[in-house]
Parts: sequence; C-alpha cells; structure tokens
Amino acid sequence: MIRLFRHYIAGSSIFLGTIEALVLLCLAQVLLTTQIDPGFLAATGDQLISYFGIFLALLCVVILSSLGLYNRDVMANRRLMLIRLSFGFVIIALVIYALTQLYLSALSLDEYPPSYMLVLAIAGAITLLLFTRLLFLTIADVAVFRRRVLVIGAGQRAKRLLDVIPTNRNNGFEIVGFVAIDDEDPLLQSTARIPRGDISAEQLWDEIDRFDADEIVVAPDNRRGLPVRALLNCKLKGLRVTEFLTFVEREVGKISLSELDPSWLIFSDGFRVSLSQDVTKRVVDVVVSTLFLLFTLPIMAMTAIMIRFDSPGPIFYRQDRVGRDAKVYTLLKFRSMKVDAEASSGPRWAAADDDRITAVGNFIRKTRLDEIPQVINVLRGEMSFIGPRPERPFFVESLCEAVPYYSERHRVKPGITGWAQVCYPYGASIEDAKEKLAYDLYYIKNRSLFLDIIILLQTVRVVLWPGAAGVR
Repeated sequence: MIRLFRHYIAGSSIFLGTIEALVLLCLAQVLLTTQIDPGFLAATGDQLISYFGIFLALLCVVILSSLGLYNRDVMANRRLMLIRLSFGFVIIALVIYALTQLYLSALSLDEYPPSYMLVLAIAGAITLLLFTRLLFLTIADVAVFRRRVLVIGAGQRAKRLLDVIPTNRNNGFEIVGFVAIDDEDPLLQSTARIPRGDISAEQLWDEIDRFDADEIVVAPDNRRGLPVRALLNCKLKGLRVTEFLTFVEREVGKISLSELDPSWLIFSDGFRVSLSQDVTKRVVDVVVSTLFLLFTLPIMAMTAIMIRFDSPGPIFYRQDRVGRDAKVYTLLKFRSMKVDAEASSGPRWAAADDDRITAVGNFIRKTRLDEIPQVINVLRGEMSFIGPRPERPFFVESLCEAVPYYSERHRVKPGITGWAQVCYPYGASIEDAKEKLAYDLYYIKNRSLFLDIIILLQTVRVVLWPGAAGVR
C-alpha cells in the first residue's frame, strides 16, 4: 500500500492506472495529430493538443476509477472486471467522441476529419486498453505486488488479525508465518517460538530470512518484554516493522475497535484539524452542492410527482439527526415511508422488505434518490457532502452506550455519502454500527480533499451496484 495525502492506496492500482493513462495519452496524441491539418499544427504549435490529450487520458482513468475498476477485488475477478469494463468502455466511447467533436469544432479548421475515422480510432483505443489491462493482470496477477508478512505473536490478537483481514489473493500481502512468544497461549500454528525478553538480533533475523519476509507485524497478546533491540535491528536493516492497529488501518481502511486504546489514538498520526482545511471543504461543499442541485432539478421534480401520486402525505420527510459536536438538526429527504410509519412501533432500524416503505419509496431508496434533498442541508452548513452518515438522536444515545468511541464520529460534519458507505454494505443493527464506526474513524483520522474525491468517485459505483462493497 502506498500512502498519498494520508490515504492508503494499493500499489497495483496506482501502477495499472498510470500505465492505462499513458496508453490513453499516447493514443490521444496520435489520434489528434493525424486528424488535424499539419499546417494548422505548424501555425499554432501542439501545446493545445497535448493539454487536450492529457485531459482525455485523465478523464478516462477517472471514469474507470468511479466504476471500481482499480479495486483489487475487481481486478482479481475477471468476470466482474469484464462486465464493468464493458459498461465503462461505452461511457468512455461516448465521452471521447462528444468531447473530441467539440474540440475539433472549436479549432475552426479548414477541413474536418470524417466521423467514421474518429469512431474507428476510439474502437482501436478501447481494444488496446483492454489488451493492456489483461496483459498487465496476466503478468502481474496482482500477487507480484503482495508483501510477505511475518507476524510476531500467535495468540488471540494474531488470530483476530485473520478475522479482520481474511487471507485471500485480493490482499496486498501474504502471511508467511507466526512467531509465538514463549508464555503466550498459541491459537495458531506457529513457525517458531521466541522467549519473552531481548533475544539476539541474529536469531530473529534468521527467522525472517528463512521466510523471505518483507514486513514484520507486531501482534502479541502482551507487548511487555518484546525483543525491542532485535526489532530495532530489523528496522534499521530496512525491513518494515508495523504495529497491529496500524497494519489493519493500512490494509483494510478502517480502525479495529476491538483492539483500540486511547494511547494509539493520541500518538498515531492523523486527526488533524486546521482552518484552511475546513474553509476548503466548505467551499467545495457549496460549489459541488450547487452544481448537483442544478443538474438534479428535473430528477427531483419527477421524484416529487411519483411520491405525490403513490401515497398520501408530504413529499419531503423531516427528521432530527445528530450533527457536528452532537448538535441536533433537521434532515430533509424524499419521503419513502407511509405517513406515521412509526406511530405504533416507535423508532426502529430500517430493514429489507420493510412494510413501512411505499412502492415508490422502495425504488428511490435503492437508487438513492431519496437522499438528494440533503443537498439543501449541505448548503445550510449543517452537513458536508462527504462525512459519516448522521443518525437519529434515539439511536445515538443507545449506540454511545453500546459502542466505544461512537461519539467521536461527531467531531466532523455528517455527510450525504462517506467512507463507511462505499466500503460497507447497507446494515441496520448495533453490529453494523460498530463496523461502520471503524470506517468512520479512519475517515476522521485521515480526512483530506483527496480522500473526499475518492469517496465521491466510489459513490458512483455504489449507486450503480448497491450490493458491492469495498474499495481497496
């Protein structure tokens, strides 16, 4: 995993995205320079052509990224990848054709290339892009980018590591062995045992060398008496030494609540708050929300008409939610339930096949159309476009008692979409709340404009494939 702007991204994803961007850039350059009159190029230079080619290449990579095509789980599943690629290629073909035609028209050429030449060029570009991706995955098979990890510890915490991060070929690592501590109750088969205390650096290094490990993950049940000098020696020799919580954060994109302690939160990097970051986020929220509201006005009008004809009651649904600093505000949504749906039962989690949901309500929930009016909350400053999903005061009170650190998610403004929403499938229970909190804490710890952009892109994938989860 490579850390960019405080967020971890798989090295295989970055490498593949870079290769495909370069391929698309070269194709765009060849396409435009061969289709435009040489005399025009000589008179104006080819800088505009280069900039437009870069723009097209980056735009195509953004489209593929928004469909989850750089996620490791998608790259490892050829059938799923080809289905999404087909969808992505259709979008790319339409976008490239429309933008290139507009660009050529804006150049005011004496002679324009025939449209069929552009169609053939786009078809060739898509074919080469598909070939490049399949060749990359065949040669690399994703496993080339996997690190060999040796775990210090074979007890409860080491076992929990396997529960949190199932060992499969989609991961960016491979656990090659567990080194048990002498007085530790081993729950996993260990490759070696070391005494609690300071063992020789050579003894630990020999074990690492035997398994050709690239990284050590320190995960004993009791950290007292660890071989500090031996671990320091490994660190100084260039081997990565990682603590359990940091490893989980990096590989899964969440913070393991079962092992979390205040000292790690205090001394770990992150949870930064700055005026410039808040101002930038607010400006982005206002701009994105305004544009989003303008583009979705026809959809909102159609949704309102559908709700009006489907069932009696108001079009909008107002509900109290807990925002930043635990302040309560009124959330706006399109009504998806019957009027007075909780009059007899009281507040309860929404569930699949919920009898309170109307026919139109079921549709707008699945397509996330019911969330659109929350843009007004963003413009008011009560919410952000990206952040932890807000919860009702009734549930927040019980969740704060049942889930440690749950109140910490109120350190930032709630959002229409968030890291938990793109990483974890829809759920409505205390256990689901715990899992979502693990992702929300990761977002709060590492939040940045870069991570917000990634979440925004991945939200497209979630809307198109609601059952899909995971962006790693």
